[in-house]
Amino acid sequence: MKTHNIHFLDKNLWHGTRARRSTELTPLYIERYLGPRQSTRTSSHAFWELTCVPAGCGRLIGSAPVDLTPGTLCLVPPGLDHAERGDEKLDTLWIGLKGKYLSNEPVAQTRWVHNQTLVNRVEQLWLFVVRQSGRIGPELDAMTAGIVATFFRLLSEGAKEPLAADALERAMLLFHQQFFTQISIAETARRFGYSTGHFCRTFKQRTGQAPIHYLTDVRLRHAKRLLEYTSLPILQVANQAGYEDQFYFSRVFRKVTDLTPTKYRHTAQAHH
Repeated sequence: MKTHNIHFLDKNLWHGTRARRSTELTPLYIERYLGPRQSTRTSSHAFWELTCVPAGCGRLIGSAPVDLTPGTLCLVPPGLDHAERGDEKLDTLWIGLKGKYLSNEPVAQTRWVHNQTLVNRVEQLWLFVVRQSGRIGPELDAMTAGIVATFFRLLSEGAKEPLAADALERAMLLFHQQFFTQISIAETARRFGYSTGHFCRTFKQRTGQAPIHYLTDVRLRHAKRLLEYTSLPILQVANQAGYEDQFYFSRVFRKVTDLTPTKYRHTAQAHH
């Protein structure tokens, strides 16, 4: 079993805190290594390990080979012989895992997803361990549990197409950050490497909504806040919500809410 060169987290990180170390899921170590992997030997360990790749390329040899590219996350079960191959640019983060949360998971194979956003969260977890001190154990448990839960959600969604999940998340983020500008769905699709049709189908599969409906919901949520908490003229509300035409905005707003913007404002402000 592989335990050498692993720096296990100090148990005192949990000592004296209001929360005991989680028996549901807890990190045993959070390690990072940038450099070549040239050994031909395989090894195993008595715990689960989440392997994450922020940068570089290589290969994980195990029950079935997995290509390691930026954004890859592999969950290696206990007792499975495996090894990593890669050149000096392969950057790898590992989280050792223990807990009842994983007790019913199959231990015969490595499973993997591709999601740069989740790898970024693992990197943030590692930075938190490097920078912080004191009784941070309960926070490590919570952060780790969120990462692993997201991994399994992505696994259930089949997020193995390189950049697919990341592209959709970036598109959603774009809608939330730039909703007040003129956004073309076709241009957004091209920006993230999709045809318009494939982008719309994949987006709807992931969110349950077509991109234009998702964007409309984002815009109208913002418009509702402006109507509730400000006295801005309807034209300014429309403009700040991403609509140049006040009358088109009013038609869309009424279609979705069954109220005109003015009626919605009067109702909402009277309620407040």
